Amino acid sequence: EQLAQVGTIYDSGRHLLSLVEELLESREGENLRIDVTGAGVGIPAAQLGAVFEKFTQLKTADVVTAGLAPQESVFAPSLALTGGYGLEWRVMIQLKNLSKTYSTRGVEHTALEDVSLTIEDGDIFGIIGISGAGKSTLVRCINLLEKPTSGSVVIDGVDVTAFEGRQLSDLRATIGMIFQDFNLFAQRTVLENVTFPLEIRGDDRADRERHGMELLDLVGLSAKAKQYPSQLSGGQQQRVSIARALANHPRVILCDEATS
Repeated sequence: EQLAQVGTIYDSGRHLLSLVEELLESREGENLRIDVTGAGVGIPAAQLGAVFEKFTQLKTADVVTAGLAPQESVFAPSLALTGGYGLEWRVMIQLKNLSKTYSTRGVEHTALEDVSLTIEDGDIFGIIGISGAGKSTLVRCINLLEKPTSGSVVIDGVDVTAFEGRQLSDLRATIGMIFQDFNLFAQRTVLENVTFPLEIRGDDRADRERHGMELLDLVGLSAKAKQYPSQLSGGQQQRVSIARALANHPRVILCDEATS
C-alpha cells in the first residue's frame, strides 16, 4: 500500500500530542505515514492512543499492545501510522566517533577509539573481537552504563549522550540488557529478580508478579520462582537474566555474551 509522506515532527514533547492530533484531523481518511521523534520526553501510551482513536480506526488498545503498557512512557518513538489500521515502532542506533578512555594511577588506557556504526531497525547486530578489544565497553556505551569520553550515541535521531536523571531512566526502560556475569540480586528470589524493573517503574505487585511468572515460563524456570540465584546453575541464572531483560517490553536488547 502506498503511503503519503506527511513529514517529521521534532518537538520538545509539550505540544507533541496536539501536533499529531492536528495532522490527523487535517488528513483524515488518507493513508498516512507519520514519523514522530520526541526529545526524550515521556508520553503515556494510553494518551497517545486516545489521539489516534479520535480520528482513525486504530484503537487505544492497539497502541498499548504494540509493546507498551497503558501508562508506560514512549521514549523518542519513531511511529508509523498506516491508513489508521497499523502501528509500528522503529528504532535506529547510531554511534558517531565514539571513544572511551580509562585512567588508572595516571596511566590512560583507550578501550574504544573513534568508533562509528549504524544499526538499523530490526537488525540482529553482532560485535566480534578478541578478549579485551572493548566489546563490552561498546555495548555499555549504548545504554550509557559507560559514558563515552568523546563522540555521541544517537537513538532514533535523538542524541542521548548527555542524558541524566529522568531522561536517562526513560531511555534505559526501553533497552533491555543481558549481562555476561548475570548481575542478579543474591537476596532476591528468582521472581523478584525478574520483576525488579517493574517494581522500579511502580507497577502493581500482582501485575508484575503475573508478568514475571509469564517470563519465567518463557525461559523454562517457572518452577524455580521462589528459589534464590545461589540455588541455580550458571545456565539457569543466565535465563533469569534474560527474563529480566524482557520485563519492560524493550524495543532494543543488548546482550553481552549472553550465551557464553
